[in-house]
Amino acid sequence: MKNLVLAIILVFLLTACSYQGYAGLVKIQRTDNVLMTIPDIEPGDKVTVKWIHSVEKTPWEETYELQEDGTLRLIEAIFYSFGAGVPHEKGSMSVEEGKVVSRDMEEETIEAFRWIHSHDANFEVYINDELSIAAEELPHHEALELIFK
Repeated sequence: MKNLVLAIILVFLLTACSYQGYAGLVKIQRTDNVLMTIPDIEPGDKVTVKWIHSVEKTPWEETYELQEDGTLRLIEAIFYSFGAGVPHEKGSMSVEEGKVVSRDMEEETIEAFRWIHSHDANFEVYINDELSIAAEELPHHEALELIFK
């Protein structure tokens, strides 16, 4: 009985020590300086980035799923108009409530989400549908990246 209890405690400790939680880091690309940290992100969580497309001037959304290795797998993209830069050759596309929705992008995985931040583009980050970063919280006209460590 004593060995069983010790074995259970050991399994619990090993499981707790192997937990792989992440923090989202918003960094300046050229200096690697961390501007913001989003704590307590777990594999399987949804990371949605929203902005106004610079050419089309319409909202654009991409939703990623955080993977066990800290990468982001694209699971859905939503466009309010179909034009410049829309990835039309991957996945399945449909029109839902007046929006073009793309899903089933096979193995579209990135190490970090990179962009040139602009307050005019109203760039926002949501974790599991909850606003985590608003456009005005980040510097205007700066090359940024969102990475999970």
